[in-house]
Amino acid sequence: EEVELDGEIREPKGTKGIVDISEYSMLQVVAFIIATPLLILYQIWEIVIGVMKTIFAQCIIWYAIYQRRAEERKKKKGFFSRLYRTIRRLLRELWDSCMKKPDIVAPEPEMSAELKKLKEEQDLADDIERGKLREMIELEAERKRQAKLEEEENRKKEEELKAAKEAEEAKLAAERVPTMSVSIYKSLWAELPIAGSFQCKLKSGPTLNNLTEHFKKQGFHIVFAASPNSIDIEIGISNIREDVIEGKWFMARFLASASSFSAVMKSEDPALVTSLVKKFALAKALKIDST
Repeated sequence: EEVELDGEIREPKGTKGIVDISEYSMLQVVAFIIATPLLILYQIWEIVIGVMKTIFAQCIIWYAIYQRRAEERKKKKGFFSRLYRTIRRLLRELWDSCMKKPDIVAPEPEMSAELKKLKEEQDLADDIERGKLREMIELEAERKRQAKLEEEENRKKEEELKAAKEAEEAKLAAERVPTMSVSIYKSLWAELPIAGSFQCKLKSGPTLNNLTEHFKKQGFHIVFAASPNSIDIEIGISNIREDVIEGKWFMARFLASASSFSAVMKSEDPALVTSLVKKFALAKALKIDST
């Protein structure tokens, strides 16, 4: 503040270009600083939107005017333009037909007798050559067909030989086992002659389990055991070979009922029959009726 000579107090004059913001709070000043550019941007955006709307509306008006004028031109010129094009096409076709030159085919010169003969000989030679070529083609096709048939036949023979070899190997592998399978039993039973047989009467029939266990204890292999009913029993046995390559097979078939027992033996080596039959020891498993 300044004091005058007469004692009055007056406030100092404000400096040019300076705004007194002492009356405003800091929050109001910050809000003003942020809001001012936002308001300016909003005004600019409003102006841009207004300009774009105006341009878009003007484009729609121009397009509508163009469409209307095009339809008017089409209505006015449709019939006359089609008529004009038709007349012009007819005149062009008429002009082309008048100006077209006729096709003049020059007559072929008449051939002399010698030339005709030479031509016939040449045609004959060509026919012979074509026939030879056709024959060569057919012979080549036949040769290829025969070669294909021979190849197919050779392939089948190779497959048959391979299958026979595999079957023989499978048979040898099946035979080179210490115990006999059902398939080997059936095959050998049909091939081998009977080496011996016997039958006897029983006081009572044996059970299937007791009889099979007895033959196992005696060192035989049970190939099959069946009981078709509660009385009859059928058992097939074989020896157990120690030498699976050179050893011979022995087999026997037993039929037992409530009052009878029979046995049939076959063997690849008849010399084995006596010793192996003794191993049956049937007296231990059967109640034989000696009367």
